[in-house]
Amino acid sequence: MKKLGVVVLTLSMLLIGLSTLFAGNSGAVQPVKGIGADVICAGTPFTVTGMVVAIGIPGEGVVIDTGATVVTIYGIGSLAYWDANNIVRPAVGEVVTITGYVVELTDSTLNIAASITVAGVTLDLRDALTCAPLWRAMK
Repeated sequence: MKKLGVVVLTLSMLLIGLSTLFAGNSGAVQPVKGIGADVICAGTPFTVTGMVVAIGIPGEGVVIDTGATVVTIYGIGSLAYWDANNIVRPAVGEVVTITGYVVELTDSTLNIAASITVAGVTLDLRDALTCAPLWRAMK
């Protein structure tokens, strides 16, 4: 009986270890996840206006065509946050203005949104002092 208990315990530990090893995020890239708000606030401020050419990309992002360049911007907030503010997320083809921060990381450069204006209505996405995402306060 003792031997069976040791075998069961060993197999349980092995299965837990393997599940941890192979756990992942199903291949979805979420660039904003794990970047501290202080790192975002230390970035270079930007403002960009252009037409939405893609939305709903990983990292809660949007792709904007400014006419001169195509820019990917991350962190436009959860759909629940937009709904709570009674604002419809922009659709492909709409013109938006986004303010945010260019964040230099060791392996990439990201454009992180701080506010977005759609059809004349501005939605703040990050706290003005801390850069913490405002949609996280909803939980």
